[in-house]
Amino acid sequence: GRHLKISLLQCSLAFQAGPILESLLLQGRDVAITRAVPYNIFATADGHMVLLALHEGMWRNLCHALGTDSWLTDPRYTTIETRSQHAAEIDIAIGAILATRTNADWEREFERHDVLFAPVLKHADLLTHPQAIAQQCFTDVEQPRWGTLPLPRQPYATETATGHSPRAGEHSRAVLAELGFSEIDIARLERDGVVKQYPLA
Repeated sequence: GRHLKISLLQCSLAFQAGPILESLLLQGRDVAITRAVPYNIFATADGHMVLLALHEGMWRNLCHALGTDSWLTDPRYTTIETRSQHAAEIDIAIGAILATRTNADWEREFERHDVLFAPVLKHADLLTHPQAIAQQCFTDVEQPRWGTLPLPRQPYATETATGHSPRAGEHSRAVLAELGFSEIDIARLERDGVVKQYPLA
């Protein structure tokens, strides 16, 4: 086996490697950067949706799904370069369209036209997401007072079994015994109020 150190900061930085290098290499230079358009989060009637069109085929499919076929022949939007120059107005126009229908409506429409998209999920939605279920991302934990709770598994975990979060003082005597304290010593510490054992008095 190996000891793995996983840093949330390092994971976040790895996802931002491109923009970080781009900002350093182009610092102080007036350079127009060509980027995919759209590549943004848009509000719908009841949530949010991420849209991305990386190439002409994706742009064409998106226009069909949005009912904006006229954009396909609009000189401002015919290439990735021209769309990049008009990114703000495209985002505004798409935002106005998406706001008219629900996430579920757009999911069906985008799937039908093979559009690259992803709904922005609420935490509760993650529990029933097919991918989360397939990868067994959650494990049920019996938590005193609260009952059964879905706990996200650690990404490096090899087992699904997880114990409940301990109550205050639940393992005081057991921990002290492991450290070598005798029953008499533990009783004295409890009597003097140094430690407490659940249930707390």
